[in-house]
Amino acid sequence: MRAACAVTLTAALAALPALAQGTEGTKSEPPAEAPKAEEPKAETPKPEVPKAEPPKAAPAVAKPEAPVVTAPPPPPAPPMAASAPLDPCKGRLVCYANDLVALWPKLRVRTGFQFVEADPEILYIGQNDGFFIDQARLGAEGSMVGGIGFKLTLEAASLLPGAAPNAALTPLVGALRDAWVSWTPSPWLSLQAGQQYMPTDWEGGDVEAALPFSSKSVLSTGVRAGHGIAVAGLSPSRQVGVVVGSAPGAAVADVGLEYRFGLANGNGLNQSGNDNKWPAAFLRVGAGFAGDLVKVGLGGRYNPRTTGTLPNLYTEADAVGFGDVALAAAGAELVLTGVYRQTELATLGPDPNPESTAGQESSAGVMGTVAYDVALPEVPLLGAGWHLKPALRSAFYDPSSSFQTDQLLETTLGVRLSGPADLPAALFLDGTLLTELGDVGAGVVARDLSDNRVTLLFQWEL
Repeated sequence: MRAACAVTLTAALAALPALAQGTEGTKSEPPAEAPKAEEPKAETPKPEVPKAEPPKAAPAVAKPEAPVVTAPPPPPAPPMAASAPLDPCKGRLVCYANDLVALWPKLRVRTGFQFVEADPEILYIGQNDGFFIDQARLGAEGSMVGGIGFKLTLEAASLLPGAAPNAALTPLVGALRDAWVSWTPSPWLSLQAGQQYMPTDWEGGDVEAALPFSSKSVLSTGVRAGHGIAVAGLSPSRQVGVVVGSAPGAAVADVGLEYRFGLANGNGLNQSGNDNKWPAAFLRVGAGFAGDLVKVGLGGRYNPRTTGTLPNLYTEADAVGFGDVALAAAGAELVLTGVYRQTELATLGPDPNPESTAGQESSAGVMGTVAYDVALPEVPLLGAGWHLKPALRSAFYDPSSSFQTDQLLETTLGVRLSGPADLPAALFLDGTLLTELGDVGAGVVARDLSDNRVTLLFQWEL
């Protein structure tokens, strides 16, 4: 039996290593297989994620439509009413416009023939008449959204500067006329900067094209070279500066109101700088009643000037006041205007006595115009829409209180023939009597020069 037990013990000991290896294999396998058994637990929640599907279905229908309805589009451009007329091209023969800008050309040609009576004693009066070009302008004007406006015009019939005052023959050159940019947020506020007309008297603006005569009066432009003894008028030329004030359309009830204030160099157009360090100030206020039935205006300007050439410079100061009234009804027109200028010659004649007139000079004048517009019946070969406007104008002008022989009386009788709206042409024919009065107040009589004239002028304006 001991032998049997020994055999059995020996067999068990011999099988012990293999048993040990078997047990270790089974122990190492379970940890490797354990994650495999747990994998389904980690994968099972992933397919169950469809819990997020219910929110997907709801926004897909409701949320995309909500922003489309409630979210506003990009901010629109400022309304046209604040910048320019709703239709800036209305009434214009040629005009381009889109949602941003409107642009139209500016074209004016004024040419004709003039006969000036020749004075037998003064050889530069009436010796150079004939065909002439008064204006030849080309440019463009426009407006943009936001109240922006602009204008640029060139004049090809400008007189070459530097000529003698009575030089009737002067070469023509091209020069700038209008060059400005404006901002008009409302009819009550407009700001305009550049070369432009300042607030001034009735004839002081760009009104030639609408007048019933071929030119402005002697009060405004003076006497041109070759038309008599040349003198300057009382209306200022274009200036480089800024103007702030009202725009067309400013009104309270049935009363149109105007206020305009300007600051400029004061030394005229096409100048690279000021003649001194002080600006000139311009002001005009006015009102219109019942549309264009009655219009009144008044204002003035103050311009401290420096004249001469270095080192001989002279200081002068002009103080000007004016007033005008315009009436229009049933085709009839009446215009009355008066201008007064006081000049202080500070360098030449300083005088501490306030009652003294030393170092002072004055100019004054009045002008009146009456016209009547007649609508013509249909004209053969020309069609309908033509108008005939006869007019009479009389102007008195005393250029300087320092001279007793320079007072002038100008009388002009004219007629204007205007085409229909789609034919911007006009024909002017007028005769002017220019009389040298001397000094009416002092009883001084001057020789009346032979300088009367007849003018025929054709105008085309686009």
